[in-house]
Amino acid sequence: MTMQIKTCPREVMQSTEAGGVLPVTSAPTAPFVSEVVPQRQDIAYDHRTGLASLPVDVWFRDGTTAAAVMLMDPGQLERSYAQIGRALDAREKGQGLT
Repeated sequence: MTMQIKTCPREVMQSTEAGGVLPVTSAPTAPFVSEVVPQRQDIAYDHRTGLASLPVDVWFRDGTTAAAVMLMDPGQLERSYAQIGRALDAREKGQGLT
């Protein structure tokens, strides 16, 4: 099962060389995502749907960004928990903290 990302209804903005900001218009092809970064907001869990939602920023190769929400079902949430725990353990070992 893949994680779902829902884009928020916020308009995507793009900087111009002149320093102004213009709204991005729809392109004939799908934009390429370069990275997805968690926002500095807490993850939320909805008991009714059984889904966790994590606010993220989606960065595209053309320099634009879009706010989105990553939805995770219980299995995806458990896998992410285990993977993040292993990454934190490896980081501590690399810093000589354990």
